Amino acid sequence: MYFVICGGGEVAFHLALDLVGKGHEVTVVSRDHAMVKRLEGRCSAIDGQAWDPATLESAGLRRADALVACEPRDEDNLVICHLVDLLQLPVRTIATVHNPKNEALYYELGIDAIVGTTTTIAQVIEHELPSAELLPLMTLRRGGMKMVEGEIPYGAPCVGKALHQISMPGGTLIITLVRGDQVILPHGGTVVEVGDVLIGLAEADRLNDLRRVLFG
Repeated sequence: MYFVICGGGEVAFHLALDLVGKGHEVTVVSRDHAMVKRLEGRCSAIDGQAWDPATLESAGLRRADALVACEPRDEDNLVICHLVDLLQLPVRTIATVHNPKNEALYYELGIDAIVGTTTTIAQVIEHELPSAELLPLMTLRRGGMKMVEGEIPYGAPCVGKALHQISMPGGTLIITLVRGDQVILPHGGTVVEVGDVLIGLAEADRLNDLRRVLFG
């Protein structure tokens, strides 16, 4: 596959080398003069501004399978990916987002995949905190639904109740229950036990309601 990577610094540098090492063709477009020089002899690299359509054309964007925007500013990544739409090219767009508040805007503009650097770090931290009740797994691109999981502790209000007895908030749904080594597709009669890990979907503004119903 052919990738055009737009960005500077260690992220773009190591991503380019990793893709080349896996047999892919890569061109990096960057204003990071030092990095462009470091890439000489390793992969194609262009010293220029990635939001310039002429620069992207010279990078061979029209034949690319995907464009990766990993500039340090979200605004730049948005502009670069939007250029792909303006040029009406069948190129997948992947972008880093540093401010979690911008994730919804990325999806609204049709970016195919986003990598939330701050969100990813926050999720790792949350998974290491035993006090965390609902842990984020992913955000679904369509509709902005959140997939979350939570381990039911002793004393939780849902323990001993069948799912049909739990007043689930609107905009939420329990889709899977993990009990030990068992993965259970729950139904209304499934009874929640201590230690069960519930995986659910929720609209972003209903997460607190779901947390309150399950954990009190």
